[in-house]
Formats: sequence, structure tokens, C-alpha cells
Amino acid sequence: MMTDRLYAVRVNHYDVLGVAPNASPAEIRRAFVIAARQHHPDFHANDNAASRRAAEASMRAVNDAWAVLSDSRRRLVYDDQLAALRRIGAREAQAANRAHAVQRTSSGASIHFQPFDNEPDTDPLLLDDQAYDGTRPPPPWMQILPVALLLFGLGSTIVGVFVGLRPLAGLGLVVVALATVAFLLAPFYVMGQNRHSRR
Repeated sequence: MMTDRLYAVRVNHYDVLGVAPNASPAEIRRAFVIAARQHHPDFHANDNAASRRAAEASMRAVNDAWAVLSDSRRRLVYDDQLAALRRIGAREAQAANRAHAVQRTSSGASIHFQPFDNEPDTDPLLLDDQAYDGTRPPPPWMQILPVALLLFGLGSTIVGVFVGLRPLAGLGLVVVALATVAFLLAPFYVMGQNRHSRR
């Protein structure tokens, strides 16, 4: 038990997120987002079972750290707990830990768990549209072409129907079909390009 308490002092929520105990809320939030992206099980879906379990355990530790350090009241209590663990012996530390223990539900999850962060991202490094693992976004022409084809096709079809020009309406329908194909093929093109660039 004493070893566990010493471990809790050496490896705490600040260590899990890789921040200093005096880190600002913004630094803690940034570290949480980075750690969550690194350890989230979805990014380890193709790993072996042991790696997936390790990622899940790391993600639980990251979520636990975020649940405490993102709440100023709970963080104060936690800081007091760490100080107490450092000041007093193993027996007193266990008593202090029980006195300030986080209430748990029957499933073992914290009742204060916050699965979502609703604050807007203002830091460019935290935006969700960043590529992972050196992947590249689709080229600009691929993003614009399907939309342009769709608008041109719909416009041609509508004008062709109202003016009575069947060839123009037919051309519009063909262009709409091409736009649909371009929308459907774009993700496969990007995946193929990224797979090729990793080799």
C-alpha cells in the first residue's frame, strides 16, 4: 500500500497530461486534447490486442486527469491531496485519500465525468481538421470540382426544363450524375494517395 501511495505521488494527473502543477487551465486543456488524440482507442483500432488495451488504459487515465484538473474546485481538492500525500506517512495518506475520494457509480465511472468539451477551439493546433500521421488533405480542385459540377448540372437541368431544350436538360442530368460520382470517389482517391505516400 505504501508503494501505491508513493507511486500516486510520483505519477499523478499532472504527469498523465504532461503539465506542471502550476499549469494554466488553457495549458491543461491543450495537453488533454493532444493526449486524447494520441491515446484514443479509435486511433489504435488496427493495433494488436495488447496495444489496444494499453491505449484504453491510457485514455482512461487521461479522462480521469481531465475530469479533475478541468474543474477548479476538484483541482484544489486534488492539489491538497497531493500535498497531504507528500507531507504525511502512508497510513495518514490513505485516510486523507478516502476522505476526499471521488464518488463512483456502480459501473466505476466518476459521477463528474465530462465526455465532451463544449468550449470553442481557438488554438490552431487544436482544430479538429488537422491531418494525422502525415496524411494529406485532398487537393483544392477535388474539393471544388464536385460542387461546381453539381451546381452546373442542376442549373442546366432547370434551365433546360423551363426553356424546353431537352439536350440541355439531358446534359444537366449527366453532369449531376458525374458530380455524384466525383463526391463518392473523392474519399477513395484521398485514401489511395495517403496509402501511397506512406510507402
